[in-house]
Amino acid sequence: MNWVDEIVECLATADKIAGENGIDNLFYNEMFMELVMASKLQHKFEAHTQGGDAIEPATGKPTEYKLINTRNKSGGGSYQFHWLSNAKMDELRKTENMYFGRRDGVELVEVLRLPTSVILPLIEEKATGTDSIHGHKSFAHSTIKRMGGELVYARST
Repeated sequence: MNWVDEIVECLATADKIAGENGIDNLFYNEMFMELVMASKLQHKFEAHTQGGDAIEPATGKPTEYKLINTRNKSGGGSYQFHWLSNAKMDELRKTENMYFGRRDGVELVEVLRLPTSVILPLIEEKATGTDSIHGHKSFAHSTIKRMGGELVYARST
């Protein structure tokens, strides 16, 4: 077996385990990392592609996760809010907090929590105000920190 076949075998095993636990689309849009983040934060993971990514036990409310993979050319990146239609904005308004994680490949490095009330007005500026999904807003990690993002998880070294 060559190394590519080994990777495929590992990914197939992960997909099988996820499926056995009610997650049918583990590799869609970084869902695998949302699962990792929910586990680290002890949130109840929501295995669907629309709506909140997890439920916060303390509030019982859905939350939104955003991730940056530090394995890119700049080592930075930005947290992306896409498809900012009325429907998407309605889902974001249901959250009390949003969580912003940095990852190194599949390993979660750190997570910041920011109250939705702090960031939502800035996201709303770029929302379409219609059913159109063309609204987009992004934030650098340093911006989330400056806005008061609280460190709630850090990888132990």
